[in-house]
Amino acid sequence: MPITKTFSQKICSAVVLLLLFSPLHAQQYGWKIIARPTSYRLYVVDFVDALHGWCAGKDTIYRTIDGGKTWKSVLGPTNADFNGLSFIDQLSGWAVGNFANARGLIWKTSNGGISWLEQISPFNNSQRRFYDTFAQSLSHNTTIGSKYFIADTGITVQTTNGGATWQERILADSIAAISKITFIDQFHGWALGGLRNAEGILLRTSDGGKAWEILKTPRAFTAISFIDSLRGWASWGGVHYTLDGGMTWNFLGFNLPGDFYIKTLSFVDTLKGWVFGSQFYQGIETEGIYSTKDGGKSWAQESIGLTGDFGYITDAVMLDQNHGWAVSYDGAVLSYQLMTSAAEKIEQAPKAFMLKQNYPNPFNPTTNIQYSILKRSPVILRVFDGLGRVINTLVDEIQEPGTYRVSFDGAGLASGTYFYKLEAGEFTATHAMNLLK
Repeated sequence: MPITKTFSQKICSAVVLLLLFSPLHAQQYGWKIIARPTSYRLYVVDFVDALHGWCAGKDTIYRTIDGGKTWKSVLGPTNADFNGLSFIDQLSGWAVGNFANARGLIWKTSNGGISWLEQISPFNNSQRRFYDTFAQSLSHNTTIGSKYFIADTGITVQTTNGGATWQERILADSIAAISKITFIDQFHGWALGGLRNAEGILLRTSDGGKAWEILKTPRAFTAISFIDSLRGWASWGGVHYTLDGGMTWNFLGFNLPGDFYIKTLSFVDTLKGWVFGSQFYQGIETEGIYSTKDGGKSWAQESIGLTGDFGYITDAVMLDQNHGWAVSYDGAVLSYQLMTSAAEKIEQAPKAFMLKQNYPNPFNPTTNIQYSILKRSPVILRVFDGLGRVINTLVDEIQEPGTYRVSFDGAGLASGTYFYKLEAGEFTATHAMNLLK
């Protein structure tokens, strides 16, 4: 007996067909440079929401309250290198660093970074170096590093009363130093360390850092990221993953470029993650950013060549799959954000494929770029600097025939001549524009 579709089933089928064959435009996210707080090195970045963040590096800590568009110096110059930042909310956080690479320093803020208090003064005159820190709660912080002797000794210093007192622990005589730390809650955390024989180890705690278990790793990992107490990823010569909290590791293969060095990585769920680091591009060492949607089995390049020479990524943070920031060795701040909303279709019938001169020109800091396409085409609109490096991808999607207008914001760029290039099917065109501040 043949099956007869009901009216509602027919409607559902029609909707499915419409979804399958309609020219839907998926939202495109991408990376772009949004600011350069300093011409010095940046080493670390932390955000607690889409607006409030901090970055630091050589000498100074910077604060933003508008998602990274503008930054204000809130501590420094200090003649110290800041290696770690960790905030628990918009107000409370810690920063750690080293003076002359031998004197470890810890600062705390309770007003969002407007003012800072130096802590653990009993330790400051000793030969200690601090490499990373994590704020587990308003009162609980764990900082890691090493005692600086003839052979380094890995240590943690910890407070459970907001920094009023600190306790130092030597984890094992054989540990040379501890370099990175992360927690998924107040109790479960991991740290990367090294042994005196140059082998790598992973440290694990389930009681907030009072006791640490030493786990062997197949490689000397450079970065770690966990999404719960069992599932995590680590990097060295590619990406490894664990399903048992770091007890055992599985190698995902050499599925990233051979000249790409992973500095840090961040996963937001079991499938979606990013790796950040350095890569050679057009003769310079610049940033490389790759993302995965299948847990690390395959990777897609998301950014390369936005920063200058020695502009590789030193640290990054992903709040979720739509919000992220990275800082570079040459002082740039990159943001992961929605890109396709830039193209606005206007009521003007296209007469030909065309790319118009931007207006105003010269501009400061924003200008409009208008273009027309005659038929449905894949459209890419990019902005380049004078050396041919991609500064921003304004449009990267399939568009219907029409005339479009895009706004370009050069607030984070220096004055100078930039170029914008349109690729629409077989049509290409390039114009110069002048940013004058």
